[in-house]
Amino acid sequence: MQSQTNIHNVFLFTTINNLITIIEMNDDLYKEYTLPPHPDNMICTLPS
Repeated sequence: MQSQTNIHNVFLFTTINNLITIIEMNDDLYKEYTLPPHPDNMICTLPS
């Protein structure tokens, strides 16, 4: 029973870490998209 609880805690911890990572990635993407056009960011823009 004890080992099962530990596995569950590790799973929860991993899930929370993954969520935080995704949120940080989204924040970076948001910053990238809101920057004015720049040679490095041209890949992100769709051809008009």
